[in-house]
Amino acid sequence: MVNPFGATMILDGAGAVLSSGTGCSSGSYVWWEAPMAGCLQAITVFHDAPSSTCLQVWKDSYANFPPASPDSICGASYIVTGSAIKSQKSGAGLAGFTTCIAAGDILVPRVCGASGVTRAAVCFQVNRT
Repeated sequence: MVNPFGATMILDGAGAVLSSGTGCSSGSYVWWEAPMAGCLQAITVFHDAPSSTCLQVWKDSYANFPPASPDSICGASYIVTGSAIKSQKSGAGLAGFTTCIAAGDILVPRVCGASGVTRAAVCFQVNRT
């Protein structure tokens, strides 16, 4: 990878199970502003218990903030952990995703469903362009 950078966003239910919408609605906001342009190389999710979690990532420009459902970078896909404690999408696993990020774009992970997970880390690995 050339000129890589990354960011990690923590979704924390403060002891309560993460609910759908956590990350960008339901009063729990987690946003990241890209400091420079790049292309996503991997999205990795870790959480505190082996369980099924389904996530999307929404992206929008600063001018159009805040991101909403039509701004999903995942296309028709989701980031799913199955019954594991982690999941990673990279390479061909990102097929159908919008992987280009402009400097200043805002990214928001959004929980679509979770079972028994109270804390999750969403990590972005980006190759600077």
